[in-house]
Amino acid sequence: MINKFGDHILNTLNYFDVFNHPLKLDEIYSFLPIDISKKELIDILTFLVYSGDVYQYEDYFSLNNSALDVYNRKILNNSAEMQMPIAKEKGNLILSFPYIKAVFISGSLSKGVFDESVDDDIDFFIITQKNRLWLAKFLLKFYKLIYLNNSKKYFCINYFISENKLKLTDENRFVATELATLIPIGDSKYLDKLVSNNKWIYTFLPNIELQKPITKKQIQPKPRISKIIQILTFGIIGTILDYIIMYLHRVRNYFKYYRKFKHKNYHLRFRSTRTESKMHPPDNQTSTLEKFELKKKQSEKVEHE
Repeated sequence: MINKFGDHILNTLNYFDVFNHPLKLDEIYSFLPIDISKKELIDILTFLVYSGDVYQYEDYFSLNNSALDVYNRKILNNSAEMQMPIAKEKGNLILSFPYIKAVFISGSLSKGVFDESVDDDIDFFIITQKNRLWLAKFLLKFYKLIYLNNSKKYFCINYFISENKLKLTDENRFVATELATLIPIGDSKYLDKLVSNNKWIYTFLPNIELQKPITKKQIQPKPRISKIIQILTFGIIGTILDYIIMYLHRVRNYFKYYRKFKHKNYHLRFRSTRTESKMHPPDNQTSTLEKFELKKKQSEKVEHE
């Protein structure tokens, strides 16, 4: 039993160790890549702690014998709780814009942590109406430029997809974790649709329970200004504008980023299609998975020595 499941538990802790993020029992269970009962998990985890492969401090488990990681996590948890009302306010604001169908809190805040010491942002994952993704993004960017002085701290809108293509492009542990931890604003209708179009996440996280909406409040009708904009950009006019904005965005990305990132996953960092807009210059996906694989190899090497 230990041999069968122990490595999966260690790998789960390894993944979150990339972020110096110790886990509680329920979190380990949620992020395990295998179907297992809670009782089995407790038995194996108890053995791993006893054998010195896993360290426990209070209710947290980690591969590092460091109480500091637990202390830091509690601080980041408290900071996240303080940021959540702001995230809810900004998420509801985004929902009020034309052509926005659904908004989710993503990134570190969706995992319950927020680190102001490294200028952490409140990230949003956004679903738009078909053929209006770029128009919706333009309006939100315009608002951010004019009213927020282009600050992304509380308004980081770097990932959009269209309602007619909810199947995500990348299928790996990083994307599965990000998708499974999305926090819906308003209701969970589109989260259910998103997951039903990406059932592959259960091959990585078979025990995961999706996040509940941050508020049970029903989505309000769009304000008058949004309705007016939608009337003015109805039909072919809006579609043409959407195409134009998309191509301008592609050109802008090419001249601003291509030379710098052409040999470093440019097309993963910057996607500009009719159904997806992704702006992730740091490429956290690749760096996280590479660090995870390195930690796995280091752990395997120690085990064989």
